[in-house]
Amino acid sequence: MARHAFLIAAATVALLSPAIRAQPATVDAGPIDNPICPPTDPPTPRWWARGEYVFWAIGTGKLTEIFKEAINSDLFNALLDAAGKNYGDVAHTLLGSDRYGFRVNLGAWLDDSATVGVEAGFLYVDRGSLVLPLGRRDLSPLDRLIPNGTLVIDRDRSILGDGGRIDRPLLALLLLRRLGLPAIDLAGRPVVIPYGNRNLANGSVTFDVADQTFWALDLLGRCRLFDDGCLRADGLVGYRRVSYQDSATVRSEVETLARPLLPGTRLTSIDLIRTENTYDGVLLGVDLEATRGCWEFAVRPTVTVAIYRSVVDRLGATAVTLPDLRRLAFPGGTYLRSADLGTFSASGWTLIPELDLRATRICGDHLRLTFGTSLLYLPEAARALPQLDIGLDPDRTLPGSVGTRQARVLIPPDLRSVFLATVSVGVEVRY
Repeated sequence: MARHAFLIAAATVALLSPAIRAQPATVDAGPIDNPICPPTDPPTPRWWARGEYVFWAIGTGKLTEIFKEAINSDLFNALLDAAGKNYGDVAHTLLGSDRYGFRVNLGAWLDDSATVGVEAGFLYVDRGSLVLPLGRRDLSPLDRLIPNGTLVIDRDRSILGDGGRIDRPLLALLLLRRLGLPAIDLAGRPVVIPYGNRNLANGSVTFDVADQTFWALDLLGRCRLFDDGCLRADGLVGYRRVSYQDSATVRSEVETLARPLLPGTRLTSIDLIRTENTYDGVLLGVDLEATRGCWEFAVRPTVTVAIYRSVVDRLGATAVTLPDLRRLAFPGGTYLRSADLGTFSASGWTLIPELDLRATRICGDHLRLTFGTSLLYLPEAARALPQLDIGLDPDRTLPGSVGTRQARVLIPPDLRSVFLATVSVGVEVRY
């Protein structure tokens, strides 16, 4: 009996002990539903991969100047009129299915605390050429612009439209005075005649312009500079290589009709300009990222100190089939002489700034949807079309011909500023 009383007293003391009373009761709360948005502080991923489809545009100079040149350029509008094209055709080429682009990015943190990491990025965009044909051996530009085939151009302001501006059909005719056709005279000498000289030759000219390719490769290291849970800042440093290429081609097909040319001669000529610009340098920048619920917003300003090399290739050739079916060929086209042909280059140092904006929708622990836009500026670049002097070669012009002569001032290469603007959408995975 005493033994039982002792056991009961010991159990009572143990239950009243402070250590035992301090232990919380364990309650099985059951499963808890995940919230719509993940936690604001998810575990830091060790690596990430992102792929994006890119919509893009390449232009020259300041944005306002680009818009003005695209809409108000007399030369460009005249070329469109003469070719029977409009801005719908231009938009289809510049914004349609002939263009595509993509961007990929891979990165990883080298430590568990996500303070030092590496990443690689690659951007590629490409666009086919805009083809502007002027006639297919039927003189359609002149027949379309002037039904009766006659026009007198003088200094009288009666040819001007409202506001003192020349009508666009007349501008197209003035453009045709600058375009030439290759021919052979009776002495067998290569000559150039104005495109509008319909009594001497039946010809066609085709312009292929705006064929462009741009790509950029980045190999970077990144270091965490600041992180308070909502705002993060990473420093960027590494290697960047940029390449920009474009080309312009003018093809001419001619059949001579009357003296002083050699009647019955067929000629085909090509003038081709190809440019390639490469930039190698050190990229410096920061990546700022803020988290707001299910969204992440990032700003990445960078600048690349680069050495550039711009190369311009000028190619030209003319093939001739004489009336007796003998064939001849000689270097040089309608606008490029044999002395103009070759490879020319320029090099130097430049700064390439870029601003990248990105919004990311968090769709889970490992999946993100990304939306971005960027603007990259190349202060020094050689483009193809400015390297070609459209006009009649004064040393090969047929005596008595009326037309606009070439300036014959070729400064290889002519460098201008270029910008690349992109809008992108893609998917990112993190683990």
